[in-house]
Amino acid sequence: MYTPRLLLSVLVLAVPACASVVSTYTSDPALKAANPSVTFVNINFGLYSGNSYNNAAGLVDAATGVTFVGMTGSSFDLAVANAVVENVFGGVIHSIEIKSLPSTARAFGVNITGGGSVTVSTSSGSTFNSPVTTPGFLGVVTDAAISDIMITAASSQITIDSFEVGTPGVAQAQVPEAKSFFLIGGGLIFLRLLRRSKQP
Repeated sequence: MYTPRLLLSVLVLAVPACASVVSTYTSDPALKAANPSVTFVNINFGLYSGNSYNNAAGLVDAATGVTFVGMTGSSFDLAVANAVVENVFGGVIHSIEIKSLPSTARAFGVNITGGGSVTVSTSSGSTFNSPVTTPGFLGVVTDAAISDIMITAASSQITIDSFEVGTPGVAQAQVPEAKSFFLIGGGLIFLRLLRRSKQP
């Protein structure tokens, strides 16, 4: 037989966690100074210069697996020129979607020109929207995994000249000192001996 208290505990555990903490930064040095435990990997767009990625697959970075898909209106539109990812075609609505981030991604930094707004979606289903003053830098850190980033502009082409994804560093497990083991072990032996001496 179950108790209501147990059922309540199970229901609370079943509710998905939402990103409750979102921090934004307007410079790369500020982003890194405030998050020393986050490891950032910069995507080298120079490896892809001179190529067009005008399809649904977009540009997939070989090192990180991060995917960039560009759109102008309803047409795919993405190219890399001079180590810069950009929309090429003229049009009304421009966007670059950044997806397939590592499952542990909790942060990113991007230098944008032409983007009017950035929408960040997390794996928990929450979203965060930020306007961007361009050209400019936007850094975001959340407490939930980042699954999708959408950069949109109403009337100007978007260029990204740098993008970095951040994952939390692995915390080193603290190894107890030998003294701690001796104290705990000695205490257990003492308790056992004390218990024996009190038995008739």
